[in-house]
Amino acid sequence: MTAAVPLLVVVGALSGSPAVALALGGLFGLLRGLAVLLGSRIRTPEALYAAHRRFDAWTEPVRVSVIGTLLVVAFMVIYYQGSGLIAVAALMLNFILLFAGMAGLKSTLTMPGIAGIVLTVGMAVDTNVLIFERIREEMRHGKSIRAAIELGYKNAFRTILDAHVTTLLSALFLFQFGTGPIKGFAVTLALGLIANLFTAVFFTRMIYDIITHRRTLNRLSI
Repeated sequence: MTAAVPLLVVVGALSGSPAVALALGGLFGLLRGLAVLLGSRIRTPEALYAAHRRFDAWTEPVRVSVIGTLLVVAFMVIYYQGSGLIAVAALMLNFILLFAGMAGLKSTLTMPGIAGIVLTVGMAVDTNVLIFERIREEMRHGKSIRAAIELGYKNAFRTILDAHVTTLLSALFLFQFGTGPIKGFAVTLALGLIANLFTAVFFTRMIYDIITHRRTLNRLSI
């Protein structure tokens, strides 16, 4: 049960809906109360204290990860404006695919797994920043918006693919030769990288194509 609580905190904080966050927050409180009640069945105070310490050890890294992700989201929206919103939507889809992949593999979310998620967020942001800066560079050279988008993705893709492939190979190496927690980190990182290639490259490009094909833009919010 305690393993499910941090996942609820992540989903509630990243949902973007106050109602969802409030509902999951109530559920979080309920689960914590149940954990305390179950822990009270432990006969010795030392065992009960150890149970509380394990619970606190779970919540702290989750809280830090959520705060870091929210800061990243704020930076992308403030600095890249409308394109930053597209990047945030891609990041949310990345989380959905990542957790779906973990559920499909029946993988447990551990603290090394949370570290893998944080590294995935960093890779996603790095991918979007690289694409956006390439687009800006092409626009400064006088290219039209549609041409700048096409060339921006084309010029950035090789670098993005190289970075993802090398990191994915590292994750496979860790999974092959690592032990339990290290394998959890490797699985989470590999799933996040695969999802990021789809969301940060193909999904965002699809959004740009939809926007540019529906109307002629005189200015791109980037």
